[in-house]
Amino acid sequence: MVATPVGMKCPDCASNAGAAYLRSAPGELALALLGGAGVAIAFCWILPMCLIAGAPYGWFVGEAVLRCGRRKRGRAMQFAAAVSVLLGGAVWIVYTYVRFGGLPHIFVWANLVLGVIVAVSRIREF
Repeated sequence: MVATPVGMKCPDCASNAGAAYLRSAPGELALALLGGAGVAIAFCWILPMCLIAGAPYGWFVGEAVLRCGRRKRGRAMQFAAAVSVLLGGAVWIVYTYVRFGGLPHIFVWANLVLGVIVAVSRIREF
């Protein structure tokens, strides 16, 4: 045990390495990225939510990253959430480009940006 100004702590807790919920292992990060990408692709494929409503799409992807990453937060998880949202949107954009030809409307791009903002803010610490 280590004496600190707020009382006795174990050596791991007394170190200034930062909060444990902000540090994520590579396995947790990979799992969060896979889970978030899976939800993003499913939402854009089954229900083109990335086209219609960017905020709920980002919230669901952010929640999937948060749950698959064992509720860890931090910049790495925020990056995983943003990549997941963009990956789901990219899959849908490539599909529509191949199937119908041409790039989507500016509204789709705005919804993807909104989805990234909401997903990252879902992961952020308070």
